[in-house]
Order: sequence, then structure tokens, then C-alpha cells
Amino acid sequence: MGRYNNIDLGLTQDGDIDVSNGDLAIVRDSAIIDEYNVPTRKALATSLKRDILKRLATDPGDYFQANLLSANLQRFKSQKVTPYLVSRMEEAVIRSLTIDGRVSPEDLDVVCLPINKQTVILFVFVQIEGERINLTPGLSFDMSDGITLPS
Repeated sequence: MGRYNNIDLGLTQDGDIDVSNGDLAIVRDSAIIDEYNVPTRKALATSLKRDILKRLATDPGDYFQANLLSANLQRFKSQKVTPYLVSRMEEAVIRSLTIDGRVSPEDLDVVCLPINKQTVILFVFVQIEGERINLTPGLSFDMSDGITLPS
């Protein structure tokens, strides 16, 4: 099983590290917990979705760990959508999400679906507590504009 319940540094609205009262703010993935102080599936999915979108939307060099964790999807811009390109995109997403154990390979299913000559829809399904959840609804990659994050 992947690491679906993490602690991370808190960020401000501007994306800067949050320093509150002279100390680093930390954020727990378990923002929503049940009566037994256990993170709910919704909290785990929300945290994991945030991390997945960050890895898919960044390029190497965008932030400290992006060289290792980024899917580097921008490298596919301006290329023709072919079955080979789609399989390379899927491989890049899988590598990005599993390289550090954030998502377990057996819990992960990535589908890149070309919808026209210019656009690929990306689906990332993760098995969390027995439920298969699509964590990237509305995520697409345009060969001219790059990744479009869901609103």
C-alpha cells in the first residue's frame, strides 16, 4: 500500500512556506478524521489528489523535488498524438506517482485517452480502502497548451 496519510509543510495562498508564530506550519493529510481519529477515505483521496496534480503539472526544476517526482508531461507538447506517445505519457505518470512510494503500483491504474488529434484525457485511478477512485476528473493535456488542470 502507498503512503496515503502524510505530513507536509504548510503553504500560504501564494505558495510560500507558511511560517506561523516563528515556526514552520505543518499540514496533515488527515484533515477530515472520523470519531476514532482515523483519516477518512475522503481526506486521504483529497490529499492524494492534490499531490498527484502537483506531480503532473510540474516540470523538472519547478521546485526542489520536481526533478525526481515530476511527470514532466510538458516534454510531450508539440508532438503528434499516437498510440506510442499515449503509452509514454502513461509510463511517465506511473513513474512519477510510484517512484517514491507515494502510490503503490498495485493500487494504481493510469489511462490516457486520446479524444482528438490534439488532446489526451488523463485518468488516474487509485484504490483507497477498497474503493477505486478517479483522482483526476477533468484533467487533459493539449499538445499545444500542455496540461489543463480541473477547476
